[in-house]
Amino acid sequence: MSAENLIFDIGMHQGEDTDFYLKKGFRVIGVEANPVLSEYCIQRFQNACQTGQLVVVSKAVAEHGGGTVDFYVNKRFSIWGTAERDWMVRNQKLGAESDVIQVPSVRMDDLLSQYGIPYYMKVDIEGLDHVCISTLVSQTDKPSYVSVETHAYSYAETLKLLTLLSAAGYTRFKIVSQTGVANQICPHPAREGAYVDARFPAHASGLFAKELPGSWLTLAEAKSQFRRIYRIIRFLGPHYGVLRKFKNHYTIAALARRFPAADDWFDIHACL
Repeated sequence: MSAENLIFDIGMHQGEDTDFYLKKGFRVIGVEANPVLSEYCIQRFQNACQTGQLVVVSKAVAEHGGGTVDFYVNKRFSIWGTAERDWMVRNQKLGAESDVIQVPSVRMDDLLSQYGIPYYMKVDIEGLDHVCISTLVSQTDKPSYVSVETHAYSYAETLKLLTLLSAAGYTRFKIVSQTGVANQICPHPAREGAYVDARFPAHASGLFAKELPGSWLTLAEAKSQFRRIYRIIRFLGPHYGVLRKFKNHYTIAALARRFPAADDWFDIHACL
């Protein structure tokens, strides 16, 4: 059984989401591979760490725990730190170089065994999100709600995440564009934890579980919606969209406003 007051923040970065969860009264296990960022979060949430409401795990989630892995600290965007070499190469091609360091590793199932099954698990670890989700397939007890980041570069990778979530027993899905998170309004009265009049910063995942706006989709509906999203991205996406090659930026901007799905980054929220 999941602990109703426990959240896992896998890839906590600077604590953008952890801050929200703590204010709502949840206990949080925050996992962050970048030692500079994990230390920042320990200092930022010093009181919560002292009371035990927050535990910061300064490790990288990987297929093999108990050792070390290469972690690529992005020199341009800290949010692009990754333990996945292919993603480091992708970032490099986009003009964002990285430094490599060694960090301790931990398996997802070891985190679940040590800290318990959370009510909600947010996953955002730049290319290795599937490692967390695949662990849930073999788990008897699972989080009631999960969110995982996906991107606009490969429909096959997004389909893989949806397939893993389905195999783990998740049957309902919501697709949340990350550019829209800043406009989310916290419902009052709250449907999860305490009410917080939050304004979500850049890189936050925002609302979760029962507080998410919109209707839940079936697996087939989620796949269909992503197919449409990827068709739009193929033409309007900020990095690889075909129409971006043309010089009429006003036309492109107008089309992008009409089709907000041209965003690059999405969170898949899933419910058992």
